[in-house]
Amino acid sequence: MALTKVQLVDLNANELIIDLDADTSITADTDDQIDIKIAGADDFRFTANTFTALSGSSIVVPDSGLTLGSTAVTSTAAELNLLDGVSGLVQADLTKLAAVDSTATELNIVDGGTSATSTTVADADRVVLNDNGTMVQVAVTDLSAYFDDEITAMPNLVTTAATTVGALDSGSITSGFGAIDNGTSNIRSATITAETAFVPDAANGASLGTTSLEFADLYLHDGAQILWGADQDVLLTHVADAGLTLKTSATGDDTKATLTLQTGETDIAVNDVLGQLHFQAPDEGTGTDAILVAAGISAVAEGDFSSSNNATKLSFKTAASETATEKMSLSSAGLLTIADDLVIKDGGTIGVASDADSITIAANGVVTFSQSPVFPDGSLAVVDLDIDGATDIGADLADADLLLVDDGAGGTNRKTAMSRIKTYVADVTLTTAAQTNITSLGTLSALTVDDVAVNGKVITMTGSTDDTAVLTVATNGALTLETTDTAAAAANIQITADGTFEVDGTTITLDSAGDIVLDAGGNDFNFKASGTEVLRITNSSSDVVIKPTVDTKDIIFQQYDGTSILEINDGAYAKFTAAAIAPEATLTDASTVTINALTQSVSKVTLGGNRTIGLASGGVSGAFISILVIQDGTGSRTVSWNAAYEFAADTAPTLTTTANKGDLFVFRYNGAKWLEVGRNLALTLS
Repeated sequence: MALTKVQLVDLNANELIIDLDADTSITADTDDQIDIKIAGADDFRFTANTFTALSGSSIVVPDSGLTLGSTAVTSTAAELNLLDGVSGLVQADLTKLAAVDSTATELNIVDGGTSATSTTVADADRVVLNDNGTMVQVAVTDLSAYFDDEITAMPNLVTTAATTVGALDSGSITSGFGAIDNGTSNIRSATITAETAFVPDAANGASLGTTSLEFADLYLHDGAQILWGADQDVLLTHVADAGLTLKTSATGDDTKATLTLQTGETDIAVNDVLGQLHFQAPDEGTGTDAILVAAGISAVAEGDFSSSNNATKLSFKTAASETATEKMSLSSAGLLTIADDLVIKDGGTIGVASDADSITIAANGVVTFSQSPVFPDGSLAVVDLDIDGATDIGADLADADLLLVDDGAGGTNRKTAMSRIKTYVADVTLTTAAQTNITSLGTLSALTVDDVAVNGKVITMTGSTDDTAVLTVATNGALTLETTDTAAAAANIQITADGTFEVDGTTITLDSAGDIVLDAGGNDFNFKASGTEVLRITNSSSDVVIKPTVDTKDIIFQQYDGTSILEINDGAYAKFTAAAIAPEATLTDASTVTINALTQSVSKVTLGGNRTIGLASGGVSGAFISILVIQDGTGSRTVSWNAAYEFAADTAPTLTTTANKGDLFVFRYNGAKWLEVGRNLALTLS
């Protein structure tokens, strides 16, 4: 709706809202001042002759849209920004600038611009150079002539820390180039060819490779040498198609080539190997045993090394169809040990330092001693002695015959005549060779013979007065031994030809320092009391059957004082006087706990984790077992039961979770399952 002049409204300093959301308005609540608010914020203000853009607001003037007085400003905003912050600029400076017709791109190049344009450089092109403070243009042809002279002579070509020399992509450096000195920088190439030698900058001044950059293979020509030392005093020389030779160049006395094998181990213990040489044919085509280590020599510690001990043996190893093992060793004390036989040449000798041919062994095995051999006492049996290989005497012994005797048992052998033997045993009379009679002229204190033949049936031996023993051979070869003492007490032993052995005596004692063996071929051992059999032990297919042989009688086991412990009653039951104890067995804690019902009928196990109670082996119908399940110090362990354990309502019990508490379970076996007959949970065990 338009307002006419007469309709103008006097706001009287009130705010005029001019948009729908009431955040844009015009206010004149201050005398001679108009405020414009847009989007709820004061943006512009009019006062007498002044228009102000408040903080956060700006005035946008289009290019060529600004007039100062009567003069229009034609500069763009970008052009005016060039003057922002410039101080000390005067008209003369602007006059100089007016003479510059360079484009912005051209000025940016001088100012360090990095944008580049691809172009072909021609002889007529110019390059801007600073000629002693004056900027001039130089033809490319002038630069070409200058660089040609520098590259030919290269009087000033050096490498400094600030200079990076690029790679030489192609071409070659000829023999006339001279030395290349790149300081401590590297030279890198796929293959480097040397016509004379690679040398360090000084003696001991460089290494071949580093701790992290090692060379691979090293190829040397036939007869090549590796020379060590400042004066090349040790040489390792290749012998073509043969091997290597290690030699010293020194010619003085006692100079020698030394190869030392060292270990870096810092604590040598017994059987540690200090160094070793192996011999092997790894390329043998048949493989398997053929490519194993076939021989070797090792230095092996005989004990822990210390400040006073480095005892070491040399171990010599050989192989037959195996990895080489020790067959000979030389100890630190000089003891040579051989695993098998020692064979020397025909006619060879074995000796000591003072007698090199102490023993000589001929080709036929005959052993000759340079000195009289000494054998330990008792080491040679008489039957092994053959003094000179003579045969039997072939005649009766005579007084003049000689014998060897050990004089006084002192180890010295001497000869003696048979006449002396006869004098020594003067109470022995020898008659014909066909029948030798030994007649005792007195009492024989001892007589040792091999075989005795008695032409008679009775041998009577008398001891003290009236104490006799009579040995009689009766009909059919029966042998009777009857003994009688002074009191006329008699005892008889009779052995018949069929092996029947009968003893008739008051008390019979079998006393043996070894074992006493009773062997009954009929499988029965019968025990009688006054002629009546009361007990029989029988072998029944290797089962031992013990039974009383008097009806209605029992087998009773008693302790020392006669107290009955166990009675096997004639009524077919066993009666214990006191309790029969099955000792508690401790089961092994494992993921599956195993039980033997025969040897561990009363058992316990302490759980170290969640476990399974395995099937009790050895179950017999009617047998009972009890298991005490104990929580360890952690507690909350669980168990699962083998399916052979049967619980009420087919529900396995939940264990007590308290640490160190126990749960007791009792089962009866029915031939198929272990049936729970009782439980007692949450038991305090100590």
